[in-house]
Amino acid sequence: MVIIANYIKDIASYNKEQRSRVDQQNVITVLVCAKRISIQAAMDEAGELFESRIDQFLTIMETVSYTGNPNLRAYIRGLGNWVTANYEWNFENRRYFLGPVERKTRRIKLLPKMV
Repeated sequence: MVIIANYIKDIASYNKEQRSRVDQQNVITVLVCAKRISIQAAMDEAGELFESRIDQFLTIMETVSYTGNPNLRAYIRGLGNWVTANYEWNFENRRYFLGPVERKTRRIKLLPKMV
């Protein structure tokens, strides 16, 4: 779940980090450099990784037997809520310059790099 949450953060923070030139540990930059692909291709790949992990989590969540441990369902649901909250947080604060327009269109205009 930490990996899933980090994919979300790296996608959301890439614009700000590339602008400030502190993006060396961002998964988008890593994919661009390692695979020699475009920023868009890296965003797409990170998004696909995110979606595949979410699908895997949901499948596991459906197959877990909750009998005998009433707290297990709440714990697993809490893990899912953590990822959702992390996603939502990116649009609710202004840290990464994302808002309702970016949320709706899922498009971000890259900021110019700071000199």
